[in-house]
Amino acid sequence: EARASKIRATLKAEGTGYVKTTGPVLYKQLDSSSMRDFLSHFSYCAPDARPDLLCPAMAKFWFTNKLGDAFTVYPYQAAVLDLKRMLIEHHGRQWEPYQQNLAFFLPTKGGRRPSKEARENYGPGFGLSVHEGGGPFMLNDSDNLVSEALQKLGFLDQDL
Repeated sequence: EARASKIRATLKAEGTGYVKTTGPVLYKQLDSSSMRDFLSHFSYCAPDARPDLLCPAMAKFWFTNKLGDAFTVYPYQAAVLDLKRMLIEHHGRQWEPYQQNLAFFLPTKGGRRPSKEARENYGPGFGLSVHEGGGPFMLNDSDNLVSEALQKLGFLDQDL
């Protein structure tokens, strides 16, 4: 049986995001080294970054360059394919280099091994954890970044 995620986490252009269940998104082996090379050229990741861990760099590139209303950040394979499609659509465009001014979050909850029922509903891997995490978001760097992030994650009251 093919492994497929049934969760899609999406980042919206204003920096908020959501998670929803979806039809199965098959896991595919992707060679992301060319994506890493492209993103490192514009300082979104290190030249030696692991090609399978580019989600924050891809999200920051998409956000900075305003490439649409929404960007899939999970599952990873969908994120890579989504950004590749956008790069083709915007071929020839002048890309903005990264200014080290963003923080990307894809909250997860749990860490426990998902039950058989959870794997059927959300797919294998981190689907359940991503679903329970509440959705991705992007924050601009500021003196209040840590407290703002902790607030969004539900660890800090607004009154503090």
